Amino acid sequence: MSLTHGGEGAPPAAAAPPAVLGFIANQSAGAASACDAEAVAGRVQSVFPGSQLQVEIAQPKQLDAALERVFAAAKDGVVVFGGDGTARAAARRAMDRGTPIAVLPGGTMNVLAKLVFGHDDLDKTIDTLPHCEPTALDVGYVGEEPFFLSAAFGFAGPMARFREEMRPPRQWRRIGAASLSLARGLGPSLRGGVKWRPQGRGEWRRAHTLVTAVGSIDRVISPEDQPMDARARMQAVGVRIRSGWDLARLGGDVLADDWRESEQVAMAGARCFDLDLRTRRPLVVLDGEPMRLSNVAEVYVRPRQLPVLAPL
Repeated sequence: MSLTHGGEGAPPAAAAPPAVLGFIANQSAGAASACDAEAVAGRVQSVFPGSQLQVEIAQPKQLDAALERVFAAAKDGVVVFGGDGTARAAARRAMDRGTPIAVLPGGTMNVLAKLVFGHDDLDKTIDTLPHCEPTALDVGYVGEEPFFLSAAFGFAGPMARFREEMRPPRQWRRIGAASLSLARGLGPSLRGGVKWRPQGRGEWRRAHTLVTAVGSIDRVISPEDQPMDARARMQAVGVRIRSGWDLARLGGDVLADDWRESEQVAMAGARCFDLDLRTRRPLVVLDGEPMRLSNVAEVYVRPRQLPVLAPL
């Protein structure tokens, strides 16, 4: 961590105690599985000379226990190296304990790494760590389940599940089930399977896919180009496709970079949105990860919920 020195003539400051940091790696997750986790931990230790670094390198089944140990030992911050699921698990503990995290890019989307550091270059991120200070990010919630960039509803759920099942190692039985779910979800989605509105305001709107983003939808499109701190609000984009002609027109608007003006797109900003998903356990996509949640009725944002270590 960086230090601030007194001005000229000020008495010498007492030596700061060595930082006590943690390093947690999921050896089998995301792009991190192709790296030497011990070498990455050594690089982190090298940029914090004199600090105490509690290192935990775990397989997925041991990840929860390893996270508990590293958060119990590290009072100044935890460096996280793994996939996006590992980053989410560490972020949940960071919010519970108030311990800031620094997420290294080791996954597919690298949502938190890009939001904080603005890129997904591992070496550059590690070199930036000594120049970081604690701060906090706004967090979105679907019910009580947090997300840090975006939540998607409607046809996005079956599509995300199908995408996940197509990743190696493929299991054809699971791919078949995901394909069937995709086909079953198409009809209700085209009829406007998602009803939404800014909380308590105006008439319900219908969409076949709804994407909500913490801050701005532009953070979903290019998170590395957006400032880390956003206002404590959300932006929602609903897409309504009722025919092949609607889909073709929307595709043309996207190619022309005029999708915001498309008749098939509705946008709104608020701190909370009411949802009516017409199912008790919808398949929701949080930061690219599909998961089933129960009785979803709203999506909202809470300011400054996630403690992180971020560049000055």
